[in-house]
This record gives sequence, C-alpha cells and structure tokens, in this order.
Amino acid sequence: MSNIEIKTVKSNKELKEFVRFRTTLYKDSPTDIPYLEMGELDTLKSDKNPAFAFCEAEYYIAYRDGKPVGRIAAIINKRANETWNLKSVRFGWFDFIDDIEVSTALINKVKEYGRARGLENIIGPLGFTDMDRGGMQVSGFDYLASMHSNHNFPYYQEHMEKIGGFTKENDWVQLEIKVPDAVPEKFAKISAMIEKRYNLRARKMTKKELVDGGLG
Repeated sequence: MSNIEIKTVKSNKELKEFVRFRTTLYKDSPTDIPYLEMGELDTLKSDKNPAFAFCEAEYYIAYRDGKPVGRIAAIINKRANETWNLKSVRFGWFDFIDDIEVSTALINKVKEYGRARGLENIIGPLGFTDMDRGGMQVSGFDYLASMHSNHNFPYYQEHMEKIGGFTKENDWVQLEIKVPDAVPEKFAKISAMIEKRYNLRARKMTKKELVDGGLG
C-alpha cells in the first residue's frame, strides 16, 4: 500500500510551500540557481498572472509521513487547445525526490485532472504560455544553470522513461556565450556614463535575498 499522499494546494501558505519545495530540494546543488520566489508566486496566482484569462490550473504537493517529497502543476491552456485543435492538459513545476512512486503519483494526478475535464493527453513540462519555462534538462548537468530555464537532476529523465507513455517532441538547445576576462573599453565608458547620469549603481544580490525576496 502506498504511503504517498497527494494534496491540492488551496491556501497562500500551501502555495508558498509549493514554491519553496524546489528551493529545499536543490539547496545542496552546486549548479542550481534558485528561482525568485516572488516571481514564482505571481505566476501561479490567478489574480496576478494574466494568462488565467484563458488558462486554469491546480497545484499538488506529494507528502510522505507529513514531509513534502514532490510537487506538480496541472494546467489547461484553453486558447492553445482551441488554436491547435488539442485536448491536452499540461504538467509543469514538476519536482520530486528520487523515488519513482512519488513521480508516478504526481503525473497520475495531472492525468486525473485532465480526464475529469474531457481531455485526452498530457504534455510537458510546460508553463501557462511560451513565456514560462518549459522542457526537461537531459544533458549538461555539470554546467551552472541559468535562471530562466528548467534545471533538474539527471534522475528526472530516468523517471519519465520508467513512467512510460511519453515521447520527446523536440530538442531545445541552450547556448553558452563566452564572457571576456575584461570589460571592453567601449562598454565600460557607456556603463560609467549611465551610472553617473542616472545615479545608478550595481549591487550583487545575496542568495538569501534571491530566495526570501518578498515572501516575509
């Protein structure tokens, strides 16, 4: 008998737990960059994200012995389904410990959500629109992640293969741009001029500010 419990996010407190799960899961990863929690919350809230004019969503957290072990979002983009003649439910914000029981239970929850609304297939990882993060990382795990792309542990792909029923639609390639050792003189002059004219200064944010910003 499974000891995994899937709960639907219903309160702001639970939504914060949903967002913060990933931060906790990746806290010891040397290549991860945490997402801005304030931005994540605004994206997931129906009164903050304009995509909810044509989308609906539900969020789930998986628990074992009262401890969160995974999360997933079920999303229906009605406009995309109508435009492309689809009957699809999307899954996104998909993160989990290395336990196939957890990942399978979360995917099945999204399938149930879609079936209950007359949908026939599941696609993802995707967000509400093309402006959100999408896809699943399958290589390059030794490189530092970028903030606006999905970054995940290598075992995620293994789980998708074990769950079965999914086929890869396409490959997205993220390019690395080499940064010179010194700032080009022209750029340095322009930067100094702008800083002086508008009384600006650059300040490096701490990891604590990135993680805790705006949540209280």
